[in-house]
Amino acid sequence: MALSKNIEVSRKVSVDDNGITGTTDVTISAVTYIRVDAVHLANNKTEDSLKRAIAEVSFLGEGIKGERKISFPYNIDGDNPIKQAYLHLKTLPEFADATDV
Repeated sequence: MALSKNIEVSRKVSVDDNGITGTTDVTISAVTYIRVDAVHLANNKTEDSLKRAIAEVSFLGEGIKGERKISFPYNIDGDNPIKQAYLHLKTLPEFADATDV
């Protein structure tokens, strides 16, 4: 299970050539695979079935890679935690147009 989405990353970079330094904008755009690698229960002090969990999410595309931790509501009586993490990601604006792969 994974998601796929075109991600654009922009950043100013410094370029040095033979003692002359300049700054330029660089933008990388690539189809990126988004995978939930693991889910951990957060420090929950409530007794109800809706808890918080942390999803470890990795991003991998041509020239793009990264990792983030995303908190989400976790139902201990619901689907498996990885599936719940994916369902939560798809509710976030930054993943709205991601597709299942």
